[in-house]
Amino acid sequence: MTYVEWSRRPLTKAIAAAIAAMGGGTGGVLAQEGQLIQGAQPQRALEEIIVTTERRAATQATLPMSMEVLTGVDLASSQIKDIIDLQNQVPALQFFQNGSYVQANIRGVGNPSTGGPSEQVGVPIFFDGGTQGEEMALASGFFDVGDVQVLRGPQATFVGQAAAGGAILINSARPDLDGLHGFVEALVGTYNQRKIMGAVNVPITDKFAARIAYMSENRDSFYTNIAGRASTGGEQFTPGDQEDDNFRVSFLWQPTANFSLFTKFEQTELHTYGIPEQPNPHPYTGYYDHDNDPLTPSIPVVTYERNAPGPAPGTGVMIDHDFNPATPDRLFGGVPGPGGEIYDPPDPWVIANPNNQFRIQKNDRVTLELNYTFRNGITFRSLSSDIQMDRLQVEGGNSMVYAPRGGFHLGPGMRTWSQEFNLISPEGKRLEWLVGLYKNSRHTELSLDIDLTNRACGWEYDGTWRPCPTQGRRGFDANGNPGSLFLWTSVDDVIHQAVYGQINFDVTDTLELLVEARYNEDDNEQRRANLITPVITEPTATHPVPCPNLAIEPGVTFYCPDPTPNWANPQVFVWKGDIPTYKVGLNWQPRDGHFFYAFFARGYKAGQSTPATANQVVEEVVDDFEIGWKGTVRPGLYAELGLFSMDYTDMQMSVFRTTAQDSQQATTNIGDSTIKGIEGSLRAVLGNFGINASFGYTDSKLGELTTVDTRSLPIAPSGGVWPGDISKGCVGPVPTQCFDYSPYMITLSGAQNLFSPKLTYTVSIDYAFQLRNGGTLTPRLWLNHADKAYESVLQRPTDRFYETDERDILNFSLTFNRSSWDVQLFVNNLTDELYIEGAGVGVLYGDPRTVGIRARLDF
Repeated sequence: MTYVEWSRRPLTKAIAAAIAAMGGGTGGVLAQEGQLIQGAQPQRALEEIIVTTERRAATQATLPMSMEVLTGVDLASSQIKDIIDLQNQVPALQFFQNGSYVQANIRGVGNPSTGGPSEQVGVPIFFDGGTQGEEMALASGFFDVGDVQVLRGPQATFVGQAAAGGAILINSARPDLDGLHGFVEALVGTYNQRKIMGAVNVPITDKFAARIAYMSENRDSFYTNIAGRASTGGEQFTPGDQEDDNFRVSFLWQPTANFSLFTKFEQTELHTYGIPEQPNPHPYTGYYDHDNDPLTPSIPVVTYERNAPGPAPGTGVMIDHDFNPATPDRLFGGVPGPGGEIYDPPDPWVIANPNNQFRIQKNDRVTLELNYTFRNGITFRSLSSDIQMDRLQVEGGNSMVYAPRGGFHLGPGMRTWSQEFNLISPEGKRLEWLVGLYKNSRHTELSLDIDLTNRACGWEYDGTWRPCPTQGRRGFDANGNPGSLFLWTSVDDVIHQAVYGQINFDVTDTLELLVEARYNEDDNEQRRANLITPVITEPTATHPVPCPNLAIEPGVTFYCPDPTPNWANPQVFVWKGDIPTYKVGLNWQPRDGHFFYAFFARGYKAGQSTPATANQVVEEVVDDFEIGWKGTVRPGLYAELGLFSMDYTDMQMSVFRTTAQDSQQATTNIGDSTIKGIEGSLRAVLGNFGINASFGYTDSKLGELTTVDTRSLPIAPSGGVWPGDISKGCVGPVPTQCFDYSPYMITLSGAQNLFSPKLTYTVSIDYAFQLRNGGTLTPRLWLNHADKAYESVLQRPTDRFYETDERDILNFSLTFNRSSWDVQLFVNNLTDELYIEGAGVGVLYGDPRTVGIRARLDF
């Protein structure tokens, strides 16, 4: 079926006609990329994509925004296994991973900050209409997906809160009343990858149906750990191993043509065993205050941030690395190991990490959607969502000499609840309208435990080595003196509520006026127990090992704080704000199959709760102007092209901020920033030949900000930083408590936005060979490109420390399709390109070459 064409008539009628031609479905399908519609003739064709992004069914070809829609077929054929893999298929989308959370960035806008529980994301993630809320627990694999919609640019009306950069909508395949059907799929691949997935649609009655879906995947790490496979609860693992199990059951009840009820329960559980970070192979080239005197010249240095492959055998000391007398001591300290006097980066796929690590993330997601159409054609819609999350994590270190573990527990009281009501006018009228009420409440409980004594040894800026004889004993610094732990227990409540509306008016048969508005209210409160810096020596009656109330599993625990956090007098941080957002645009269809749009939209991201002593972090506001075209150039050839210009006021950015009492990496507002660019896509099926291509070009300039390049600071006695800034009024011991940061302050302006490659594109080609037995054999080749990007505002021409690599990832697949069978051989990263996709003190490398085979049976 080619794209639906229509004569000159109101756009609403054109959309209604397209929906009718598709049978009124809500999930789009692309008959492309080597996939044949069951029962279809060999000649392939594009099909219309229907989405409900704006609460009513519409075609992607007539929705005035820049977006990418990937169906379940697209995800499978392109080996997109989870949300992070989307960045390899969707231009202008990048993910930041720091080992704890996953942050989506669209056009470089998202949440490049510290990731605290009170912070708002800039690109929210929705599962069947319910927002996840937190950046945690997003890494579980896709399974039985209907479609994934990536919306670029501020979503001023239908998302509102925190959608300054866009939004990602993940929609599961829903039950239907079309009989018993489903699929089973199995995959095996290199690195011992094993995956099984399936779903079945069961018509219980002619008005009631259920759908059950399941997925289980296991994969070994891409890395070899020369420190040995560690043990968690008796299980041997290497950082990077993962086990992913997911289950969903959903129901559809449609007793009449005017009423439908959809409900879903979904449970996901992902186990990973540490992040396989590597030391940064790119040195910091700059200046270091070698004598702790800002009045004397600093010395030029080349350093790898104290990273090292470890001590040479026989030269270190045995220490109790995990403060557990029941486990063996480990060797640390000593003289430099292999690599010489200056650190030599090891094999990227070899790590030396002796720490027991793990991460367990669980999600329970419940959705209830009700639709009822009255006799006058007005539809009432209610969507309720409840997401509960539990995240347990103990991680730390890479191939450095030593890095003690830090841990946190997010939950089990982490819950995000949302409720939305809509009234939607009838379809096909000259004036169409929609109104909505929305409320979202997020409750987060966090326990954090980080050792502060891990920076006082290892490789130094002058290329020498400082031994670490007792650093592994928790509570002691490198010289054996009492040190400290950073213990933080907090409870955060984030509430957002809004009222919004949309009007579509056909000015003429070809011109439509669009007006949307939303009024937003935000109320954030964080209660934090007093900061505790206990000294822990050996286990005692008051410090049992493991700690009973925070035990996770045998052999891996948090440690009891001393004294117990004082909730009688907590620190309280508050943010309250309200702001209107809106969108005004014109949609023009001068002739069949060609749709032009232009709009101005205002989006925002809420402010953050901050201590009374800190500068207030207010909401960031983005004004976005876009023009675009979507059209069918010829039968089987569809394209989109759009231009955008975004002006940011008070963009939130992570910098090193100092005050009289507190100096740390924190979020602040920076000067006015601009982001401009162009995006486009093309989809074509010409006979048996298919092509998909899309690109994004983004040019950004950040406003003025002031920060400290902490790499140039002398090392504080604690191994961390000095709490107070003398230039901001700190009064206390120098240099143990107060320090003059003013000589190290730098002011930057015009930097490139973070997580924002200038050029990204993906292009694929395939050809379906017709076989004599009625099947097809389809080879497909696709290339994903991304320019380099920055993960810090500290950007210098000779400094690649915070820079990700430019990359060109080539993938290949060969798919056999016959009747109900699909069998696919795939090779991802065909050329085995090595690239850094996460940069900083520790770096993350992109996946190496993987090979596998996938088989699917539809019934």
